Order: sequence, then C-alpha cells, then structure tokens
Amino acid sequence: MTVRSRRLFVLPVAAVAVAFMTLPGTPTQSTAKQVDPSQIINSADYWAAHPESEGALPDGNAIYEGANDQAFRNYISQARALSQYTSKTWKSEGPFNGVKSIPSIGSGAELFGAIGGIGTAIAVDPSDSSGDTVYFGTHGGLWKTTDGGKTVHELSAGFERSAVGAIAVDPNNPNNVYVGTGVSVFTLSDDAVGTGMYVSHNGGQTFSRPTVNTRGYGVNAIAVSPNTGTVMVGTTYGLWRSTNEGATFTKVPLMTNATHTAETPRAVGNWVTAVVYRPSDNNEVTVAVGYSRGKEPLADGTVLAPGNGLYRSTNDGAPGSFTFLTSTSQLKWGIVTPNFKFGSSSDPVGRMSLAYGTARGQDGVLWALVQDAGRAAGHTIADTPALPAGLSATGGSVLNGVYRSTDDGATWKLMATAQTLTTGLACSTCAAGYLIAYGAGAQAQYNNWIATDPVNPNRVYVFLEEAFQGDVTNLELTSVVTWRAFQKYANLCGFLLYPGTVPGQNSASCPEGVPFFGGGSTHPDQHAGALVPTGDGGVRMYAGNDGGWWVQDQHTVPLTPPSNGPGFDNDSWRDVNKPNTVLPWNVDFLQNGDIIMALQDNGTIHLKKDGSAYNVCGGDGVYALPGTNSNSYYCGIPGHTLLATTDDFHHTVIASPSTSGASFLSPIASDLTDGNHLIAAASEVKETTEGPNSDTYDPTNTQQLSSTWKVVFTPPAPTDPALVTSAGTKIPWDASAVSVTGPVAYVAFCAQCRPSLSVGPSIVDPSHVHVMIGTNVKTNCTPVKAGGACWHRAASKGLPHQQISGIAVDPKDARRIYVSLRQYIVLGANPKATGYQKVMVSNDAGETFSDISGNLPRADAHSIVLRDNRLVVATDVGVFTTKVGSTRWSRLGKGLPAVVYRNMKIDRTGRKLVAGAYGRGAYTYDFGSAAQTPPTTIPKLPRTAPPLATTGSPVTWPVLGAVLLAAGLLTARRRRRA
Repeated sequence: MTVRSRRLFVLPVAAVAVAFMTLPGTPTQSTAKQVDPSQIINSADYWAAHPESEGALPDGNAIYEGANDQAFRNYISQARALSQYTSKTWKSEGPFNGVKSIPSIGSGAELFGAIGGIGTAIAVDPSDSSGDTVYFGTHGGLWKTTDGGKTVHELSAGFERSAVGAIAVDPNNPNNVYVGTGVSVFTLSDDAVGTGMYVSHNGGQTFSRPTVNTRGYGVNAIAVSPNTGTVMVGTTYGLWRSTNEGATFTKVPLMTNATHTAETPRAVGNWVTAVVYRPSDNNEVTVAVGYSRGKEPLADGTVLAPGNGLYRSTNDGAPGSFTFLTSTSQLKWGIVTPNFKFGSSSDPVGRMSLAYGTARGQDGVLWALVQDAGRAAGHTIADTPALPAGLSATGGSVLNGVYRSTDDGATWKLMATAQTLTTGLACSTCAAGYLIAYGAGAQAQYNNWIATDPVNPNRVYVFLEEAFQGDVTNLELTSVVTWRAFQKYANLCGFLLYPGTVPGQNSASCPEGVPFFGGGSTHPDQHAGALVPTGDGGVRMYAGNDGGWWVQDQHTVPLTPPSNGPGFDNDSWRDVNKPNTVLPWNVDFLQNGDIIMALQDNGTIHLKKDGSAYNVCGGDGVYALPGTNSNSYYCGIPGHTLLATTDDFHHTVIASPSTSGASFLSPIASDLTDGNHLIAAASEVKETTEGPNSDTYDPTNTQQLSSTWKVVFTPPAPTDPALVTSAGTKIPWDASAVSVTGPVAYVAFCAQCRPSLSVGPSIVDPSHVHVMIGTNVKTNCTPVKAGGACWHRAASKGLPHQQISGIAVDPKDARRIYVSLRQYIVLGANPKATGYQKVMVSNDAGETFSDISGNLPRADAHSIVLRDNRLVVATDVGVFTTKVGSTRWSRLGKGLPAVVYRNMKIDRTGRKLVAGAYGRGAYTYDFGSAAQTPPTTIPKLPRTAPPLATTGSPVTWPVLGAVLLAAGLLTARRRRRA
C-alpha cells in the first residue's frame, strides 16, 4: 500500500478562529488566487482556491442556463487532481455477454433476449457497403463493430464522461467521427450529464475534445452535411455548428420565444431533439425544438418552452439563417362532434424525431414523430363517450401522432395516433391496453425515433415502447398506413401474471404461437436505430432500446402482404450485448461472493463470479438486498414492491411493506446481522423481522391477508407552506436513505426530495428542499428491532438543502453517523443555493452535522461506507476515500470508467467493495484483507448523554472560535507590549 506524504497546513490562531466561527459547510470569501492543493484542509479553503469552479454556475437554477456540463468538467478536473490511495486496480465483474432470461427463474417468463444497458445512439460507416461497420452509444461509452455486431470493442476510454447521446459519421470522409456526450431524455431518472462533443479524424481510433465546444448537459442529435462537411449539433441548450471538422463549435440562435423574434432565455426552451439535412439539397437543414413539457409555466407564470416547433435554414445552418416553420401549427389533430371528441392537447408539440425519405423517389418526403407536450405536463382530453383504456383519447399515452409531408414540411398530414397504432398486428401493449391502461406512446417523451426504409419507398418505422412497421398505400388522394409491430413489449403472460397467481410460483410464458401474447422479445422502450443497405439488395436494421443493442436483416415475414416485400419480425433479432453496459441503481454481495444488482429498466439480476448473469426480478430494479444465505435475498421495485426468495427465485413470494407515500426510489434495506430484519421508509418507517414470510396473500396473490410489517415511526408533517404540488396538495416527507444494523436504525427524510420541473411551484427554489434524520438511537432508551419506543426526529442542524443519499454508522459509537449528499445536478441544482457539502458527520445521533467534504469534488455523492478507520464515498465522478478525522480525500485505486457511481456496498468480511458503475455494471475493489471490524458488527449504543465536546454541533464552533480569537488577541497584545 502506497500513500503519498501529507503536509500539515497550519493557520495562525486568529485565522483558525475566523474559520471556526464560520458555520460548517459555508464557503468563506477569500481573495486568495492560488493554494497548494496539498495544504487544503476544508471546503472553505477549497472554494477559495478554486473560484472558477464556483463561478461556473450562474445565479438561479442552472437548468435554465445550461451550465451543468461545465460544472461537471470542473468536478472531473478536481477528481483528477487528487492523489491516488493505493495503486490497486478495480476489477470489472460484468455482466458479460448479456443478461439471460431463464423461464423457470423469477421474471424469466417475460422471455427477453440477452439484455445489456440502454442503447442510446448509433451511426453507420457509409464507406462499408456491407453495413457491418457501426458505432454504438450507451450510458457506459462508445463501442464499435466491424462485423455486424458479432464482436464489439470500446472507443471511449479517453472521454471525460462516457455517456453517449448522439453519434455521426461524415458521409464524405468516414474517418471523421463525431460523438456527443450526455444522455438527456427525461430531465431526470436515467439522464446522464456529458461534457460536450468529441471528435475523431481516424475512424474512432483516438478522440479529442475541442476546447471551444458545445454547451448543454446532453447532446441529442448530430448531422453532417454531405456537401460541405458542416457539423450541426442539437443539445439541451440549443443548436451548435462547426465548419472546421469539429475543431470549434459556435452557437446558432433560434428564434424560440413566443413571437419567434429572439431566442428564449431558458435552456429548456432551446432543447433541440432532431437535426436533419435534406438529401437532395445539402444546404437545407431542419431542426426540431421539443422540450417534452412545452409551455408548462413556473409558479411566477414564466413559460419554459414557448417556441417548440420546426426551424429551417437554407444556408447550411449559418447563424441568422433559421426561420420558424409556420406549418408547425399543423402538427395537431382532433375529432369533435356533438357526441364525441378526442385529439391532441392545446400544447401538442413536445419532443420530436424527424426522418427524410431515403429510398428513390422520396425527395421532399419528411416524416415527424411528435410527442404531446400538454399531456406530459398533465393536460387531459375528455373522451365523450368514455372509451376503454386501450382506445381512449389518452390511453395512458402522451403521443400526439405520426405526421408525413410530401412537400418538404410545407404541409403535414396525420398518419397515425395512439389509437390507430392499437390496430397494429402483433402489438402486445395494444392487446393488453384494456388491462393495463398503457396505450402506444405512453412514454413518447422517452421513447421516440422514426426512420424510413432505404429501399422500399412506401415504408416507415416508428419506435415507441414497441417498434412499428408502417406500409403506406396511396388510394387516389388518400394515403393509408397499415401498421404491424415487430419489436414487442414482452411475452404478455409472463409480463401480466408476474410474479404469479399461484403462491410461491413464478409466472408462465404464453406459447410461441399465441397471437399478440406469445413468443419472446428484445426489450421494451425503443431509443435509437439505423437502417442500412447491405450491398446485396437487402436492408439491415440496428435498434437500441432499454435492453441494449440488436440487429436483424430483412427477410420474408409471415402476415406481411407479398406486395410489401421483405420486412422484420419479432423473433429474428440478434443481440449485440457483449460488453458490460448495464445500469445499476443498487448493488450488494451475497454470502458466497456472488453479486446482486438492481438495474435501471432491467429488474434485478444475479451476477455469478464468472461474469454470467440472469434475471431474477422484473420491472425497474431499484434495490437488491441480501437475505439469510446466498439463495435467500430480495428485489425492490419502485414504490416499495418487495419480492423475496429462499431458493434463488425459482420461487417468488411477495413481502411488500405497503408503506404510505412510497415513491420511485423510496429506500428499503436488510440487516446484515439478520437477513429477516428489513426496514422501509417513505412518509413513514416500517420494519419486519420475518423476511420472506412477512406477508400472507390469498390464493391468487392479489389480496394481502396479513402482514408483520409494523409502523415504527411517522415524522411530524413538514411545516413549509410552499410545499404544495401544482394541484395544490401538500407535499409530505419522503425518505432517501436508510441504515439498519441490529437494533440500530437511521432514516434520512426529505421534502421536497429534489428540485424537479414536474412537482409544484416550490421546485425552483432550493430553500424549499428540507432534510432531516429520524432514528431510534436515543439517550437513555434501548432500541429493539421493529419497535417504535425510541424513534424520534433528530434536530438535524447544519444539513444543507440537498438529499441525503447514504448513511454509514460507526460500529464503535452508534451516535456517530456519516452521510453522503446529492442535489441532482442533472436537474440543474445550483450549489450556491443548495450547499456545497457532499459528506458530513454527526457525533450526536443526527442532532447536528459538520462538513467534512474537504477537497472532495463537489459532484453528487450517492453512497458512503465506513471500513475500519476509513471512509469511502461513491460519486458522479468516481470513488474516493479518506481517513476518519481527515478532510483530505484521495481517489480509491485506479481503472474505473468515467461514469456515475450510484451505489456501493462492502462484503460481510470487509475485504471487498462493489461499486455500481452506471452503464458499466459491477466493479470490485479488494482491500487485501478482512476488516478489523466487519460490517456485521452491531454499533455500540450510548448509555448516557454525550459530553458537549464530542458533538459535531455547529453551536460549539462560535464558542471555540471566540476562545481562540481571544487567545490570539491576548498574544498579540503581549507581543506589542513587549
């Protein structure tokens, strides 16, 4: 083990006094320009030494200013400047070669293919006539294949951030490859902040980042002119242009205000979702501005995105050459009669995808897939009369429709809606729409791309939750589209009946031949793709969805009319998921050293030591919890649905706590000292000691008959009058982190838990993000498992306006806890308003907190563990460690990819650490020996009230500061007298 030497930074007594009189976590103002990084001992010194990091974020909420990318660049620079604690290398554990679905295990009856992480972007090398050379993007990086996906290799090792949002290859010089980082589809959830554009001039062998770059936390679209080589880039902060092969980028203003006379000042009002060049006129470029919630107003009435719509330049995208296409107003529809009405909302244009016809004779044919912004913002359209869910005006859908123009966008015709797509053959969500109220386009703001066939001029492909093939038939003056799904949601018996109607059993798959319901699938939720001629007259499709990347060649398909030619079907996909690209929300060890991971969009998986993995639970995985042995564990699904097993999910049981107020990420945890002891928290705290036997259900598994989950604590309601939703309802407490070891338990509460553009009028003011600690560690009270006697609200003084993401309890003293903090910078939260603290300590069971962030990069911290006398924290920019009592952080080991680390756990011996690399699976670090105090140690409880000197109370700092200041003044006086 190698540790760099440390230099002690000694301040004069008076200076120390001034620093101590500053409240913990509050940066002091300083005129210092340079400070030796080795001498930095606290956050105030750090920010005084790095004014450029603080100043990179403007006043107000940064999501409006597009500053998130620059903030991340600063955090990355800070991380790279830190020393390295040991030279050990992290090990990639996988999963490799995709995650398998085994029909007899857990959710395997859904019959997904070998899944990977989300496929986000793609570009085909036009110089390869076979269609085999392709660049793929994921949250975990950039990948390339030269054999049609049979083998792939990574190209993104030098990227500052590995999440890829868009890719383009210069059609005249395929050595020029342009990659945009940052994935931005939701403005929350699985979005990932990027650091702009990266450029290669040697076919992807090496990349560089232009100094004069784009702005915006995600790159959504890139287009390269075949005529001039001009590069046009659409980001979350507008349109950008390069005329020198990506050496520099300049912003191109679009007239996105309400009158289309100037650019709207809000970043989201310039959210570019698509950029296309007209094939027959490479000086004509069309841009779609499409923030998904459109004209949704803030509390003060400010409209976020007044100018959603289409913009066009006929001068190769030059600044000042774009005009608003008034035909945007045609992208709406409605049917109104005296007894019947439905259609798009009053704000119909949200996120859009565009595609020109690419086959012969399709010049001027332009397609648009349009999401309805009003519906995403909560508008509803009344159905008269009321229709079944699958055919209703909303149908659970936020889709506006599919539009076609035959005159290059001058006029538009509606070609499909959520309702007409339900007529598509083999559409599984259409068949199930009546049961689950999930119409086509239910997530059109998330799943949204469109493409045309390069050979068949009458075919279009629409990708939403499922993929649809549309064949256009011209009947005199009316065009009719026949739709057929070829990439369906799931095997619907496995999907709808999971986790089974027989107690203790997993669901069964529908037989292959059952229409709509039978057969397997790749994965729901389609994001990107490409169609390319294969040189033999055929066409190949590459498609990316929540399950990774897939490929299929056109062939004769049953049910397709012969006149329509070859097509694609649901059963002929081949996966391209060889690398480890999954997105872990939560990771943990089983007792035998295997790893369980809860994955974004891909349930929970069991990862074996050889890198192979299989699904054990479906849905969105958010928590994976070890049980009493390596075959007994739990899967947490959003909203505190908890599934359990005692035999590695050959049998599944429901053990849900049914907690009041549970949200998507409300936490739940198991006790390493007792795998049957569970704790769950939302607006209340519940515990059970019965593990998989906590709930009893009726024979159909639909009605809970009894439960051993007990409410042990309900915190007092938030008092902030601003905590109301846009509908006027009170926002309650939710929970963001829990810790339980033996009888010792802590819960972090928050209200509102994070700034969000979809909650209520207080969302843009971080002062309305409140945080507190609830715990059963109380002086003169002995806690017990699942008992409420000692639970109380701690004062929680000193905590900032951020969300607590992790809690680590000192086994030597249950009163001492360490917390990690996050503010969701992907949403644009500004540290000037939310606070700079990322790691804090309380020595009095959560009554008061002190900042120990020191020189830690101020990126969001998502998880924290304590191993013997050393803290380890997982953040957006890496994993870092410091000795207890120090604020000097170092990078832990080497070899981690440049992705977010959302969770981290230590094994029961304390020897190994596993981190969830968001987009790159599981990575482990081996300390080389077991911990002196293993994680299964029950923290020592206090017997009497702690002495004042041992607390972390900020109240003591002014007192101590005054004493030291007096001592300094007295010394100065004596010197003067001398």
